[in-house]
Amino acid sequence: MLEMGRSLQAMLWGCGALLLVGGWAWVSSPEAPSPAPPQPERAAQRLPAPPLAPAQALAGAPLPAAQFVRWLDQQSSLRGAELDGSWDVDGQGRFHPTVALRRRFDQLLTLAGETRLERITAFIEHDVRELVGADGALAVLDAWQRYLELQRYAWRTGVQGTDRAALAAALAERQQVRRRILGPALAQAFFADDEAQLQDLIRSPAAPPEAQTTAIDRNKLEPDALARLQAEEAAWADWQRRLDAARREIEALRAAPHLSAAQRDDAIARLIAQRFDAREAVRVRALLHLAPASS
Repeated sequence: MLEMGRSLQAMLWGCGALLLVGGWAWVSSPEAPSPAPPQPERAAQRLPAPPLAPAQALAGAPLPAAQFVRWLDQQSSLRGAELDGSWDVDGQGRFHPTVALRRRFDQLLTLAGETRLERITAFIEHDVRELVGADGALAVLDAWQRYLELQRYAWRTGVQGTDRAALAAALAERQQVRRRILGPALAQAFFADDEAQLQDLIRSPAAPPEAQTTAIDRNKLEPDALARLQAEEAAWADWQRRLDAARREIEALRAAPHLSAAQRDDAIARLIAQRFDAREAVRVRALLHLAPASS
């Protein structure tokens, strides 16, 4: 069994984590070599048919737990890594959900393109039952099934852009649906930080518009002044090109169903570090409404 691991960085776009939806490829068994992760799908597309229900997982056929753990450790895309988060069940089998459980669910969902959800569900049931017994396993499985149902929900409003009215509508929809599907306690545990950050964005002052170049009569400029102007214009065009390219790639990462929240945050941080220097990176994060880089 894998060790339990690392902490989650809070994300401004945590609501975008629910874009972890789409048609995930299925394979016949977890023993097969891991295929490449699927391409991002539209957020409105739904997950496949529901996986094994908790009661079935507890009462069904014997679980191939040792076989699945061996595949997880040696062949899956998570091989060599510790499972993120925790099961949030104490030694007496009492369930105390936190965002750490959501992190673990998100990481396990990255395997959906490599194995069947039924096998992931069976692994969850076996792992938690071995740790704390059947009651704890039932509680975690119930949270898992509710979380899968939330991933299948087709959102009517998006969370991209800067229009505050649109963002407020998106937040209101997500708060209502999350509490209906997950229940108030689980929704609060999983999404309180994300919703607070989006609320802060909605309430924050509007970013000042980009400075506009004053019209200049080029015919009246000395050659060296014209050269400096052309260099400034070229530098501005290059900045705008890099910013637009980063915006498109970051939007694609936010919608990628095969990435967990932590993996998406790491990928965005790497992209910014590769394309911009430290001074530019601060501006990029502000313009694209990203959380400040962690120190």
